[in-house]
Amino acid sequence: MTMHPIWTPSAEWVNNTNFKKYQAFLKEKHGFDFANYDALHQWSVTHKADFWRSMWEFAGIIGELGSGPYLENEDNF
Repeated sequence: MTMHPIWTPSAEWVNNTNFKKYQAFLKEKHGFDFANYDALHQWSVTHKADFWRSMWEFAGIIGELGSGPYLENEDNF
């Protein structure tokens, strides 16, 4: 039995996702060029402070950024 997806997004749909917008933001603002989700994910877990700072910027959060992310019990992740 051959399995086929019931739906495949168009390139336009994919390029309009928040993930693609975030990738473009990282490339434009910080010079990061991640080829795919796995590469971005790896960066996000090895550079947590940079990742959360970039998310703060990308989301346009208003407030005090502080000195870095608060990660209680970081080893539990």
